[in-house]
Amino acid sequence: MDQETLLTLNLIKKFLKKEGQFKSSYHTPYSENEFPIEVIFKYKITKVSLHKVENNTTSRFKYEGVVYTEVYEMLQGVNGDFETGYSMDDVPEFIVDDLSEHIMEPIDKLLPHVYLELDYV
Repeated sequence: MDQETLLTLNLIKKFLKKEGQFKSSYHTPYSENEFPIEVIFKYKITKVSLHKVENNTTSRFKYEGVVYTEVYEMLQGVNGDFETGYSMDDVPEFIVDDLSEHIMEPIDKLLPHVYLELDYV
Protein backbone atom coordinates (compact mmCIF):
# COMPACT_ATOMS: atom_id res chain seq x y z
CA MET A 1 0.00 0.00 0.00
CA ASP A 2 1.46 3.37 -1.00
CA GLN A 3 1.92 6.24 1.45
CA GLU A 4 -1.02 8.31 0.13
CA THR A 5 -3.44 5.37 0.39
CA LEU A 6 -2.20 4.58 3.89
CA LEU A 7 -2.71 8.22 4.92
CA THR A 8 -6.27 8.19 3.52
CA LEU A 9 -7.01 4.92 5.31
CA ASN A 10 -5.78 6.39 8.60
CA LEU A 11 -7.99 9.46 8.09
CA ILE A 12 -11.00 7.22 7.50
CA LYS A 13 -10.27 5.27 10.68
CA LYS A 14 -9.87 8.53 12.60
CA PHE A 15 -13.22 9.96 11.47
CA LEU A 16 -15.26 6.76 11.85
CA LYS A 17 -16.45 6.02 15.37
CA LYS A 18 -15.09 2.64 16.48
CA GLU A 19 -18.32 2.06 18.39
CA GLY A 20 -21.60 3.85 18.23
CA GLN A 21 -25.30 3.86 18.78
CA PHE A 22 -28.12 4.85 16.46
CA LYS A 23 -31.73 5.48 17.45
CA SER A 24 -34.73 5.62 15.15
CA SER A 25 -38.40 4.71 15.04
CA TYR A 26 -41.09 3.57 12.63
CA HIS A 27 -44.80 2.81 12.50
CA THR A 28 -46.12 -0.54 11.40
CA PRO A 29 -48.76 -0.41 8.67
CA TYR A 30 -52.34 -1.09 9.73
CA SER A 31 -51.31 -1.20 13.36
CA GLU A 32 -53.69 -0.45 16.18
CA ASN A 33 -50.68 0.73 18.15
CA GLU A 34 -50.55 4.51 17.90
CA PHE A 35 -47.04 4.70 19.33
CA PRO A 36 -44.00 4.34 17.08
CA ILE A 37 -41.75 1.33 17.44
CA GLU A 38 -38.40 2.56 18.67
CA VAL A 39 -35.19 0.91 17.47
CA ILE A 40 -31.69 1.17 18.91
CA PHE A 41 -28.66 -0.27 17.12
CA LYS A 42 -25.36 -0.69 18.93
CA TYR A 43 -22.51 -1.27 16.51
CA LYS A 44 -18.76 -1.36 16.12
CA ILE A 45 -16.47 -0.99 13.13
CA THR A 46 -14.45 -4.19 12.80
CA LYS A 47 -12.35 -3.49 9.70
CA VAL A 48 -11.80 -0.96 6.92
CA SER A 49 -10.32 -1.92 3.57
CA LEU A 50 -9.25 0.61 0.94
CA HIS A 51 -7.64 0.57 -2.50
CA LYS A 52 -6.75 3.18 -5.06
CA VAL A 53 -8.84 3.27 -8.22
CA GLU A 54 -6.34 2.63 -11.02
CA ASN A 55 -6.79 3.69 -14.66
CA ASN A 56 -10.45 4.59 -14.23
CA THR A 57 -11.37 7.75 -16.09
CA THR A 58 -15.12 7.36 -15.56
CA SER A 59 -15.14 7.41 -11.76
CA ARG A 60 -14.98 10.60 -9.72
CA PHE A 61 -13.52 8.63 -6.83
CA LYS A 62 -9.82 8.23 -6.21
CA TYR A 63 -10.30 5.45 -3.62
CA GLU A 64 -12.80 2.68 -3.03
CA GLY A 65 -13.25 0.42 -0.06
CA VAL A 66 -15.45 -1.36 2.44
CA VAL A 67 -16.28 -0.60 6.06
CA TYR A 68 -17.12 -3.80 7.91
CA THR A 69 -19.59 -3.16 10.71
CA GLU A 70 -20.96 -5.48 13.37
CA VAL A 71 -24.34 -4.70 14.91
CA TYR A 72 -23.85 -6.45 18.23
CA GLU A 73 -27.13 -5.42 19.83
CA MET A 74 -30.47 -4.35 18.46
CA LEU A 75 -33.31 -3.29 20.70
CA GLN A 76 -36.93 -2.67 19.76
CA GLY A 77 -39.71 -1.40 21.90
CA VAL A 78 -42.56 0.97 22.57
CA ASN A 79 -42.54 3.75 25.18
CA GLY A 80 -39.08 2.87 26.42
CA ASP A 81 -39.93 -0.80 27.06
CA PHE A 82 -37.25 -2.53 24.96
CA GLU A 83 -36.58 -6.15 24.07
CA THR A 84 -33.42 -7.65 22.57
CA GLY A 85 -32.83 -10.51 20.17
CA TYR A 86 -34.06 -8.97 16.96
CA SER A 87 -32.34 -9.07 13.61
CA MET A 88 -31.81 -6.26 11.12
CA ASP A 89 -34.27 -8.07 8.85
CA ASP A 90 -37.02 -7.28 11.38
CA VAL A 91 -36.99 -3.53 10.69
CA PRO A 92 -37.95 -1.62 7.54
CA GLU A 93 -35.18 -1.20 4.98
CA PHE A 94 -35.21 2.59 5.32
CA ILE A 95 -34.13 2.25 8.97
CA VAL A 96 -31.07 0.21 7.92
CA ASP A 97 -30.36 2.80 5.20
CA ASP A 98 -30.53 5.57 7.83
CA LEU A 99 -28.10 3.60 10.02
CA SER A 100 -25.69 3.30 7.08
CA GLU A 101 -25.92 7.04 6.39
CA HIS A 102 -25.32 7.76 10.08
CA ILE A 103 -22.13 5.68 10.09
CA MET A 104 -20.79 6.97 6.77
CA GLU A 105 -21.72 10.66 7.16
CA PRO A 106 -18.32 11.88 8.45
CA ILE A 107 -16.48 10.24 5.55
CA ASP A 108 -18.92 11.44 2.90
CA LYS A 109 -18.56 15.03 4.10
CA LEU A 110 -14.81 15.13 4.74
CA LEU A 111 -13.45 12.83 2.05
CA PRO A 112 -15.67 13.18 -1.04
CA HIS A 113 -13.04 11.51 -3.26
CA VAL A 114 -13.48 8.23 -1.33
CA TYR A 115 -16.27 5.76 -2.11
CA LEU A 116 -16.98 3.34 0.72
CA GLU A 117 -19.58 0.62 0.96
CA LEU A 118 -20.87 -0.60 4.28
CA ASP A 119 -20.95 -4.34 4.91
CA TYR A 120 -22.73 -5.68 7.97
CA VAL A 121 -21.04 -8.77 9.38
